[in-house]
Amino acid sequence: MGLLGIGNDPLVCGLARPGLSSIERDGRAIGRKAAELLHRIMDGEVLPASTHLIPPTHVVERDSTGIEYTPDPVVTRAVRRMEERLQDPEPIEALCRAIGASRRTLERRFERALGRSVWRERRHLQIRRARHCLRNTDKSLAWISDHCGFSSPPQFSRVFHQEVGVTPRKYRMGNEIRAR
Repeated sequence: MGLLGIGNDPLVCGLARPGLSSIERDGRAIGRKAAELLHRIMDGEVLPASTHLIPPTHVVERDSTGIEYTPDPVVTRAVRRMEERLQDPEPIEALCRAIGASRRTLERRFERALGRSVWRERRHLQIRRARHCLRNTDKSLAWISDHCGFSSPPQFSRVFHQEVGVTPRKYRMGNEIRAR
């Protein structure tokens, strides 16, 4: 579960702890609609009182929706360690040793706290980072693949498509179109 604001004021969102994820409004669409309505009023048209809904453009992810917060400190430590080492993932056995839990205990606690296995959580973290990179950088798919801990760009593309439903390139193009 996360916390989500609206308006995406960088100062407010950046000062909040954890950093506040926020819904980005489409200022241009709001301005166009206001100008259109004003033009109609200035032309003498009497407009009925009504609501005009302008859909948001996207969610700007920050820490408030990033890390899965859980009351289980072992799971929290494991997730943070996995995030820190996502580019060069360590085997689950090494993760278990680092946080002082057996593999079976860690698996049980992940299922209870997050509803998914340690492996599925790692995949979740990889995809979340990849989405962020595709939305917010112009880095190559090879760079993103490496940065997110995939073994190769083809594996990254295949897994991303399986998990998200579109290829990384289409995902990036959709976000470029939406940002205009």
